[in-house]
Amino acid sequence: MGERKRYADNAYGITQTWIGFLIVITIAQFSLKPLDMGLSDAAFITVFTTTTASIFGFWLLVGQYLFRSQKAKRPRGVSR
Repeated sequence: MGERKRYADNAYGITQTWIGFLIVITIAQFSLKPLDMGLSDAAFITVFTTTTASIFGFWLLVGQYLFRSQKAKRPRGVSR
């Protein structure tokens, strides 16, 4: 149980970093756009989308590890 808590805490920290990154890049994009600096619209959307998709994939892996189904916990060759 302690290991689950540690992994959940680490995953939460990574998620907080992701949200912070998205906030910073959005503020930078809107601040630099009037100065003709910053990312193009397509590049901004790509960074935003791929980062978000990566975090969802990360959470899927963490969730599967932390909350395995009963079927996955059974040793091989053992049937019920």
